[in-house]
Amino acid sequence: MNYVICDTNVFIHYFKGNETTKHILEAIIGEEYVLVPSLVLMELCKGAWNKQELDKLIKQMKSYKTLHFNEQVSEKALELVKQYHLSHNLCMPDAIIAAMSLVYDLPLFTYNIADFRYIQGIKLLDI
Repeated sequence: MNYVICDTNVFIHYFKGNETTKHILEAIIGEEYVLVPSLVLMELCKGAWNKQELDKLIKQMKSYKTLHFNEQVSEKALELVKQYHLSHNLCMPDAIIAAMSLVYDLPLFTYNIADFRYIQGIKLLDI
């Protein structure tokens, strides 16, 4: 079984009813296993407008496995910020997501390819 990490924007597209994203996620679930970084869950929860929307989001996300960051991911994220902040304006959430992809050696599914493509060694899901 292959695993893939999904970025926040993937779920935003999915929840807005984007058919392409829906089909891609269904294909991934059929062939691979979707992992959601805990940071992505935090970002999605932060975007909820009210309690009902938050409750709906939490229900929808229960079917996905959460991937938590640890000391190794934190150290890698710090390394990435030092390496890419000044040259590419790498933000902390993207650094943590990229670090998870690198540390766990898993491909990343994102629609913001430009935010990650310069990071050496990262595997972006080819869609």
